[in-house]
Formats: sequence, structure tokens, C-alpha cells
Amino acid sequence: MAYFTLYTTLTILTLYKTILVLSVISKQGGIVINNILALPKASFFAITIVTYNAASLKAQKLAALPNVTIIQEEILNLEDIFCQVGPV
Repeated sequence: MAYFTLYTTLTILTLYKTILVLSVISKQGGIVINNILALPKASFFAITIVTYNAASLKAQKLAALPNVTIIQEEILNLEDIFCQVGPV
């Protein structure tokens, strides 16, 4: 049973492509997220948002969208961002 669960989890993980979006608090960042989610195959994407203020109202609204996760990090700390996000 554990093998089946692991195999299923790995299969599901490989279906997603991660999209990393920086600076989502800007008008353009929100538009990018909404356009990705409007795509017919949006369910195949896992969107990771990087912002300096994850507690902001706009960041929280975006984080509530399907397949969207949020991390709080300074945009200039690219190494830290990729350590948290993994391959994109």
C-alpha cells in the first residue's frame, strides 16, 4: 500500500509545472496570475508567488486561488528563493 501511495504521489507531482512569479503586488503580477489561471490547462500549473509581504491583502487574495502558493522573501535573494521553490 505504501508503494502505491508513493507512486501515486510521484505521478501527481510530475504532472505539474511550477511557474515562479516575482513581485506579484504590482498590477502586472496579479494580471499574470489571473491570465495563467484562465488558461484551459491551468490545472497543470503550480504557481509560486514570491513577495516581500505575504500578509498583505493582495498577496492573501492571490494565495487563496487554486494551485497558488506564496512565499515571503526579498526578491534579490534568488538563491534563497530557489532553495524554497525547487525546480521551476
